[in-house]
Amino acid sequence: WARALGPAVDAVDGLLAEWLPKATYPVRHGNHPNSAFALSLALDSGELSAGTERAVRERLLSWFADDHDAPAHWEPSGQDFLSPA
Repeated sequence: WARALGPAVDAVDGLLAEWLPKATYPVRHGNHPNSAFALSLALDSGELSAGTERAVRERLLSWFADDHDAPAHWEPSGQDFLSPA
C-alpha cells in the first residue's frame, strides 16, 4: 500500500504546502473540516515532508496559540463532535 499510495501522499504534501500560506482564517466549526482537527491528522500521519510539517505547525500556532477562555456558547451544535474552542 505504501508504494501504491506514495504519489497521493506526495501530492497531498505539496498541495498542503501551497495552500497553507493562502489560508487566512481557520475553519472552527466542530466537524471534519475543522482546521485544527484536519491539520492534526496530517501531522499524525508521519508522512509530511519536513518543510510541510514545519508550515503546518507554524500555521496552527498562528491560528490557535492565543486562544483562551472561549465562551461556552461557542460549544457544539447538534451536528458538531469537536469543540470549536
